[in-house]
Amino acid sequence: MRGTARSTVPALTAPSSISRPARYKMDLAGLQAVCEANYRQLFKVAQDALCAQKGSVKLLSSEWMNHSSKAHLEVLEQTRYTSLVALSLTSRLHDWLTLPQMQIRLYHDVQMAEVVSADHYRNLSAVYEYPNPAMHLPDEKHQLNLLLAEWLAHFLETGLSTEPLSKKLPT
Repeated sequence: MRGTARSTVPALTAPSSISRPARYKMDLAGLQAVCEANYRQLFKVAQDALCAQKGSVKLLSSEWMNHSSKAHLEVLEQTRYTSLVALSLTSRLHDWLTLPQMQIRLYHDVQMAEVVSADHYRNLSAVYEYPNPAMHLPDEKHQLNLLLAEWLAHFLETGLSTEPLSKKLPT
């Protein structure tokens, strides 16, 4: 006899289709870069409103290919190191193109602007397990900050201020 026989049966392993997907890892440096750019862009768009008192409103207008859009930026809270502003569209560019009503926290000491709520979702988490009951993307907060960045870039290309700084919204 020549030694022991080797088994030709392969070892049992779980099929790749059953394995769990890799857990999402937050891109903190990418999120911070977007928030820093958003801070600079917001000050280009509405420096007078952002430096004013609580309750100040800046009315904005954008026009692109014969379509116009209007928005307002309101200072909700002003402290020594932070501000909270609300950004919302009052008229949309297209019916299919909407911008959620956002609340943006500006951190003046580190010069960052972060979306802290959108529409009725407050206190957004940095990372969500997926799937989840609200069907948030794993990187929902990052995506909302990117949306703000794209809107601000679009506004800087096509927008103009329609009205001077006012203390209260027109009714």
